[in-house]
Amino acid sequence: MRMGGKIAIGCLSAPFVLLLLLWIIGWVSIFDRGFSNYRDNCKKISEYLKSPTTRVHYNGELHYIQTLHKYPYVVHRGDVIFAHLLPFDSFFQAMGHKLAVRMLGTPEDIEEKIYQAAKEAMDSENYIFASRFFMVLSEFDYKDSRELMVQARSKNRHGLTRGDFLNLGLRKWDSDGHLAPMAWKVVEKVEGKLLLEAQMPVEMHVLDARFCDWLKGEMFNDIFFDGSGSVIVPLDDSMLSLVTRDQTVFDDKTYDDGVQEDITSKMYCQEIGNKIFLVDPNRYIHMGDHAFDGIRIPYIGDRAKKMKDSIGIDCCRDNAFPFDPKDYKDSVIAVTPSIFVDTLLLK
Repeated sequence: MRMGGKIAIGCLSAPFVLLLLLWIIGWVSIFDRGFSNYRDNCKKISEYLKSPTTRVHYNGELHYIQTLHKYPYVVHRGDVIFAHLLPFDSFFQAMGHKLAVRMLGTPEDIEEKIYQAAKEAMDSENYIFASRFFMVLSEFDYKDSRELMVQARSKNRHGLTRGDFLNLGLRKWDSDGHLAPMAWKVVEKVEGKLLLEAQMPVEMHVLDARFCDWLKGEMFNDIFFDGSGSVIVPLDDSMLSLVTRDQTVFDDKTYDDGVQEDITSKMYCQEIGNKIFLVDPNRYIHMGDHAFDGIRIPYIGDRAKKMKDSIGIDCCRDNAFPFDPKDYKDSVIAVTPSIFVDTLLLK
């Protein structure tokens, strides 16, 4: 009887031992997840900082680190059936996270590490790297990163490639008429020319028959009144081919007055010799107040009201282009222009 009882007890305990073993394996996995999530993102940032001249894609690692630190007990459960079969999972995930923080530093430590690396890059005239990481820090209002980002972009001129930013020209960014450096993003680089797109809309305007004259006249002169527009090169055949390669081609149309015009060129202000134009106005839908280098532009709201009062239409509609000049008033767009600059002229 005793032997039988021991066997029975042993048979009963075997499932519990197996369950405990599975729990231990699960706890180790959860602990490693809490540790590795934080560690891997810190490791990516460290790789950026060690090689400031190497272009590594930044994918929001600092934001992810801060999120992990704010919610270290969150466990991502994939299968709801087994969601609660592993007890104390949040405890072990938090243990792994805390160990990673002790080894690698808090998010504030990481921010300071990025800040010092960006300042060193600024001092060594590596403005591309400095601009990129001051922009990352500015999203979290870290120290004076916004001001230093503006400075870096203003000096950022050489070695630019797709995705980089530089400041060129000035633009009004509040209702009192104060000016701020205007940021442009490098969209393409070809044959010593950079195709730049304004980082944010610079104005709202009715898409009427005089739109292109306003853009290449008044708007251009307002932005580049400081003379910085001397680096801009006018559109030629090769540049026009580049900016129109993905656009819908409209057939020529003859209006009632007998004038035949190229609809695409007319609407986008893409004509040989133009220094400023739009690439695809359908993208420029006003979605509320925009921020430029952390500077809010409250005049956008005032501008929207003026457009509403003057033409009776809320700004801004989906910027679909009308096919008849009398319908231009129906499209009020948030203007985000593009330009080409010659890299040899950038100083």
